[in-house]
Amino acid sequence: MKKALLALLTTLVLGACSDQSDEPNTPSSNGASTQRAITTAPAAQTPQRAPLIQLIEEQAQASIAAVAALRQHVSAFIRQPTQAMHDQALAAWHASHDTMVFWYWLRALPVHDSTLDENRIEPTLQHSIWSRLDKYPLIPGYLDSVPGYPLSGLVNSERPIDIETLEQEHQFSDEAYVTLGFHALEALLKGANQEESERAKDFATLPNTQLDPLRDASMRRSLYALALAKQIDEDMNTLVTAWATPSGSYRQQLLLFTQEQWQAALTKLLDTENSDLNFHHKDGTAGLNQLSTLRERLQTLLLKAPATPDTTPTSDIASPESPE
Repeated sequence: MKKALLALLTTLVLGACSDQSDEPNTPSSNGASTQRAITTAPAAQTPQRAPLIQLIEEQAQASIAAVAALRQHVSAFIRQPTQAMHDQALAAWHASHDTMVFWYWLRALPVHDSTLDENRIEPTLQHSIWSRLDKYPLIPGYLDSVPGYPLSGLVNSERPIDIETLEQEHQFSDEAYVTLGFHALEALLKGANQEESERAKDFATLPNTQLDPLRDASMRRSLYALALAKQIDEDMNTLVTAWATPSGSYRQQLLLFTQEQWQAALTKLLDTENSDLNFHHKDGTAGLNQLSTLRERLQTLLLKAPATPDTTPTSDIASPESPE
């Protein structure tokens, strides 16, 4: 099967060697709207480009919808912190985190964005999008109380619970001091002091005018969960925009590939195994199992690729509105 696909890739490359992309490099007229709706433009794509671009757009839509649902479920849980609402929020965490597998898979491609891919201290602090979204492992006691240390962590400090503080504290003096992203939210939702089935009682109902946001741990825990859900939603949209929109930095680099580079890129993706991904899923292999499904989807799209350039306009990518 793999030999047949490699032969198909060679055929597509040779059949399209005279075609060049003229996809426009035009920023969105309303930059803020790209977080809530990603619209792709018609692209004169060579046959071997079209399948991967289509798969990227499909997965972009799935990721945006998943993190929007996560934000909605966390918000609903904080408004009504029952165990049932907690479990729904945790299920939404799993579903949204699993979509990260696809974007890790694409890291095999030779594209780079210094703003998204690099960590910096000077001239200003900058965490890569990968560190912000999915840094692991972490030290739970840096976030919240743990057995033997009931007053540990950011939750039990008097530091403000806002994105600026979380960015400053993220990996402040140790790589495992993780305060942003999926795994920080997971640690917060699950806790370390009791059974997961009792965790909901550690969160305060918001809004709440009776509690002190600088001293009450239950209120700070709720504020922290809301801040993380918002941060994950916004950062996932940033990552997806770079891949799925005409003005996105990764997308622009893809469309500058030579035919030989496209063949090498597709071959690399088809050869990638689970062990090649730097993806951490503590509760099983649900996310990693998606990789075989993604490979099969790409193979299907390649087999269906037309013999002539595909100029069919792509559809809009949009997600439900997330709560503020």
